Amino acid sequence: MAPNILLESLRDSQSPSIQKFAQTNYILKPLGHGGWATVYASLPRDLADGILQNFTKSQKTPENLQKALKELAQALQAVKIAHDPAPERERSPALQRNLTSEIDHLKHIRALGPAKNLSEMLDHDDDDNDRNQNRKACRWWYTLKPLNGGTLTEFLERGYFPQVQADFQLLYPPLSFAWHTVAQLLEALCLFHFGTNETDARRFHGDVTAANLMFHRPADPHAPFRDYPNAYITDFGAAEAVHLDVAPPREAENLFLKQRKDIVNAIFHCQRLVTPEKRDAFFQKEMENLNRAAYRASESDVLKARVTRLVRSAKKKRDEVYEPLSERTVSYFSRPLVTNDEFLGMFEELNKKPRVPYCVIL
Repeated sequence: MAPNILLESLRDSQSPSIQKFAQTNYILKPLGHGGWATVYASLPRDLADGILQNFTKSQKTPENLQKALKELAQALQAVKIAHDPAPERERSPALQRNLTSEIDHLKHIRALGPAKNLSEMLDHDDDDNDRNQNRKACRWWYTLKPLNGGTLTEFLERGYFPQVQADFQLLYPPLSFAWHTVAQLLEALCLFHFGTNETDARRFHGDVTAANLMFHRPADPHAPFRDYPNAYITDFGAAEAVHLDVAPPREAENLFLKQRKDIVNAIFHCQRLVTPEKRDAFFQKEMENLNRAAYRASESDVLKARVTRLVRSAKKKRDEVYEPLSERTVSYFSRPLVTNDEFLGMFEELNKKPRVPYCVIL
């Protein structure tokens, strides 16, 4: 298996962000790349070492190997690591923000309880040195529960639409899948926007794009709706919180407009799952009404009620027109983030002397 060029460069990386995270974790391979950060598949060192040691001490039967591979897959996590700033930029306000704001939003999501269809943070960096200097902590990484179904962008461009019929017409997933996806995304946005009680700050996401809408198909076949994967809102780097009790009217109006934009964007991207001739019936009128809605002091609560009605309507339509996904599509959403062959490559890397200091080449 050819080594990954990006991870090859990490062997000699002097990146403080990567080195700090890798003190207690193995970095396996990149999953995504943005302007401010890169997402990798990773494993906690103590868990991975324990699994590998147990396998090494056991009889190396196919059954024990499969057990070790399953345990590694269950321990897998995604990590988002901020890019280190260039010296001339390291004091810029935008860069000082790094992942701190995003981590704060993810901590809020975690405090909401078992939040459906929103990124689930597992752990995060916390720079005590910055706190000791009476500055807001600069955090450079956080780990997430991994999502194996890829982004909506990937599904549209590489997962489904490349397959064509004999007459060269694009194949679309069942209409019920589009209703399922929009219902879950709007429900997630409603929870993030408004929280669970009146004392929660109101929030907006600010970057609802197809690249930030992801799917996950759990190993438990009963967890999603029938054979459909769950849809998730991810990447809260552009999100903001507003406390309406102290916010000036202009800021409250801006919050409403941003929340409305989040909702409209989620519907728009889900429309791309629908055949052109059926898109007008896919919340098109509701989307136009939302775009025309003017802000009033009480409009935020009205917006929440509107979204709640849309979620109920989408779930009802999903149930009415349900069709199962094709075997090919179910297989697409069931792909592992790290394959067994890649885990076996990790076995070989970690058995080398000297051991890889902080990352594994796949």
